[in-house]
Amino acid sequence: TFFLSALILAVFLFTRMDLAYFENVFGFIPAHPQIYAFLTYTFIHVDFIHVFFNLVFLLIAGIAIEETLGKWVFLSVYFSSGNIAVIFDILGRFLSGISFNVPFVGASGAIFGVMAIAALIKSSEKVPTILALLAFLPLIQWSLSSYSQFDYLTTLLVTTTTGIIFLFIVFFIPSAVPVSLAMILFLISWLVVILLRLPTQVSNLGHLGGVVGGII
Repeated sequence: TFFLSALILAVFLFTRMDLAYFENVFGFIPAHPQIYAFLTYTFIHVDFIHVFFNLVFLLIAGIAIEETLGKWVFLSVYFSSGNIAVIFDILGRFLSGISFNVPFVGASGAIFGVMAIAALIKSSEKVPTILALLAFLPLIQWSLSSYSQFDYLTTLLVTTTTGIIFLFIVFFIPSAVPVSLAMILFLISWLVVILLRLPTQVSNLGHLGGVVGGII
């Protein structure tokens, strides 16, 4: 887990020099797929936030799997999750109309599979609540990007709701929650994004594919 995380971080720092080039060479592009890209795309990340959160979840879930099932099982879960995530991402493009020339990059799909298995084998293991709440990051990103388009009442509603949720978290939510609950929150967030057809840069079907790949 530590070696893989260090490698992902090293590749991220190296690809800063020309991200567009590395995305097009090592990312998975459905319009002209390369076999090696099934492996290499998981090491390419768009920005610091992208790689930071992926590494946080990879370390937490990866260590849980490696300690319980061993390093080879961990690696097989990671890479099978990443491979199936590609297939689901292609399906998502058919359904959403996203161009097949846009590179699919990032370890998120693979890490969703790792997280799913960690939740199954160590369901009662605790993780910081703040990490579990990151499940709703796509919804927050959508709200912020759409803020300028809201009318007064919608803006007031969104702001008030956000404030109430924040106060509830601060005063009533425990500092740590079970891994299984964290995965449920991620699934809820995923379903909301899908059902409301919210425009995000996240491959939601790719994440689902990662979970399926990890279980397989």
